[in-house]
Amino acid sequence: MKLLAFTTAALAASLPAYAAPGDGREYYGHMWNGGYGHSFFGGLFMLLFWGALIVITILAVKWFIDRDNGASPGGRRSSSAEQILQDRLAKGEIEPEEYRERMKTLREDA
Repeated sequence: MKLLAFTTAALAASLPAYAAPGDGREYYGHMWNGGYGHSFFGGLFMLLFWGALIVITILAVKWFIDRDNGASPGGRRSSSAEQILQDRLAKGEIEPEEYRERMKTLREDA
């Protein structure tokens, strides 16, 4: 696994060397400078790419955090009030009579 990570990092670090072919004396007008109108679109697409990458990263982190916290897509907790009452009854925090009364109240409100 370390070998794969090292190889990937080495290849990623060497990518700029492949950007301008030749012996380095000539310049082909990549992205921002010169070159048949490509400079504007190259820069624009670079900004769009990095912007999309940042947004996707933020959304992925948010999704993982929400998933770990047990939140549903709507932002509310997945456990309902009825589930909480059932848990409290199972733990012995409330009596069965109080449980039935509260369940009745919850179902009337819904």
